[in-house]
Amino acid sequence: MKSILFISGVCVLLLSSCYKDKYEELYPAIGLSTASCDTTAVPSFSTDIMPILNTSCGTTDNSCHSASATSGTNLTTWAGVKISAHNGSLVGDITFDPSYNPMPKGASTKIDNCSINKIIKWVNSGYPNN
Repeated sequence: MKSILFISGVCVLLLSSCYKDKYEELYPAIGLSTASCDTTAVPSFSTDIMPILNTSCGTTDNSCHSASATSGTNLTTWAGVKISAHNGSLVGDITFDPSYNPMPKGASTKIDNCSINKIIKWVNSGYPNN
């Protein structure tokens, strides 16, 4: 009986510490640089997130993150972006987390805080395909 309780307790601990469930703790919103940045609603992938990626992440043909890119990271589709969102590299890269590769590549500064906060909100919301 004790072993069943112990195993149950270990399972609860493991499940409660899942990476995906910790997005809010891992990716808190950062300070906003502009008062006109609205991140109260979940950003839309197609109208909010994709335009940021198109502008900042080299998603055009033969760019760093295009469908044919050699980087291995395709940011031209929701499915490709979802992979980077799920594994933490999307937010890690754009926030210049030292555990990741600062992006945009070669840039000395991050993309603007409003764009970062929109991406963080979208990731924290489970990266919906909306």
